[in-house]
Amino acid sequence: APVMNCQDTVVTISGSSPVNGVTFEWVTINGTDTIVVGQGASIQVNATGTYYLVGTAPNGCQNAEALQVSGDFATPTANAGSDETLDCYQTPIN
Repeated sequence: APVMNCQDTVVTISGSSPVNGVTFEWVTINGTDTIVVGQGASIQVNATGTYYLVGTAPNGCQNAEALQVSGDFATPTANAGSDETLDCYQTPIN
């Protein structure tokens, strides 16, 4: 499954079908709302979540498959050492 991170903020998701002539639509679901976010076998997304690829065959039959896009946004730990005090009488801190 695709993973977004601080460097890769956009990922491409894609799907396919062995049936000729299938058209594709990517959607997300928010409560009772279905939101179309793209058309075609591949789209680029910039948000984590569940995306659904809806395939429609030439005969009108449909099928859907879910794809989860996750994120790894863990920040590193930085440590500058213990606090130091610099006043008018002290030599520079190294």
